Amino acid sequence: MTAHKWIVAHRGDHSHEKPNTIAAFREAIRAGADMIEFDVRRLADGRLVVWHDDTIDGTPVDRLSPESFYRSASAAGISVPILSEVLQVCAGRILLDIELKDYGCEEDVLRALFAGRLNPEDCVLTSFDADQLERIRQAHSSMRTGLLTETRELQAVVQLRERAAANYLAPECAGLSDAALGEFFKLNIPLLPWTVNSSQDLSRLLAAPAVAGVITDCVPLALGLRDAMADRCRGRA
Repeated sequence: MTAHKWIVAHRGDHSHEKPNTIAAFREAIRAGADMIEFDVRRLADGRLVVWHDDTIDGTPVDRLSPESFYRSASAAGISVPILSEVLQVCAGRILLDIELKDYGCEEDVLRALFAGRLNPEDCVLTSFDADQLERIRQAHSSMRTGLLTETRELQAVVQLRERAAANYLAPECAGLSDAALGEFFKLNIPLLPWTVNSSQDLSRLLAAPAVAGVITDCVPLALGLRDAMADRCRGRA
């Protein structure tokens, strides 16, 4: 477990920008976040776009041509980047937490990462699908992965994470009791909880030894709390 906790900007720093946009990612870099979390989906032609929902304007994203998808995005006033654009902006400037939203898209994402000359230590690939993470591990053992989960059943989560051979477990913040944090620490499982937004939750999780980083919508708040905690630790040294 590392003493330095990552502040992970959930879909970028969208305090003043729309989430999952180049502008929000640039804001996260300027703010000093350690990592950006964003979502990747595949259009009908295989193009990888940074988009959270499985639909746009009521139509499944994976059935849409780029023309149809971007027409709907433009009508909604949203500028949706493709994965390669995000990699070009972020490579060498900030770490990336890339959530794979579509089954079977991992090979295309890996190709994009290698084409963008990102090193395995530059990113973490996350998914709710343990099988998908297991395939990544088998294809590229050096690529870091994280299993996303909403369940509060600790034993089931631990077994899934072991099956996927994931480096990190990314549980929902609401399900993380102090007792669970202690158990994960005993099991040496580093956590990337989501989405941690209140001062109370941020302070509690940033202080927890099992937590490697927090995924948050409140980047300036999280950075300030982490800095204050570091100052207090230095004052006691």
